[in-house]
Amino acid sequence: MICIILAGGKSSRMQKEVNQDKTLMPFGKFDTIVEYQIDRLKSHFDEVYISTKEKDKFEYEKILIDKYPNYSPIYAIKSIFETTDLDEFFILSADTPLVSLESMDRIILDSCDFDISVAKTDFRHNLCGVYKRAVVPTIDKMIEDDIEKLGYLVQNTNSTYVEFDDEDEFININTFEEYKKASLCL
Repeated sequence: MICIILAGGKSSRMQKEVNQDKTLMPFGKFDTIVEYQIDRLKSHFDEVYISTKEKDKFEYEKILIDKYPNYSPIYAIKSIFETTDLDEFFILSADTPLVSLESMDRIILDSCDFDISVAKTDFRHNLCGVYKRAVVPTIDKMIEDDIEKLGYLVQNTNSTYVEFDDEDEFININTFEEYKKASLCL
């Protein structure tokens, strides 16, 4: 399985608080949160790529450029399928650094009969899961209809939610407080 780290967002909430892109903030012993993600994922997946809008944002050789100007995961996923020959991949947002490898394995195992398989606690974690090429026609129709909500894609395709109990494992770093909380969990 290939893992793709989504790191092409605006980081607008963190930018307002500390004037920094959250994907470039230090995390643990690593210079950036993306470096942390790559390090822990590269031994677990066949390959690890970064999906980003800026070619030179990260010092890493496996970059997939999200060629669309829209800041929406829908466009990032569309771009990934258009620029690769992958039939499926595991996607993880850069700002969810505490998801365990075991939890990722559960999602992958549960993905066999579905086009999308994502994590769910009290919330749906649509940027932590397996996406298959079969969703491309639905994405194209969504874009045609100006629908950019990833939840809409999950709800309107052959999808499943893999249930988890630990909400903290799926913390999404959007604010400096969430960043500090996640950093303490290392």
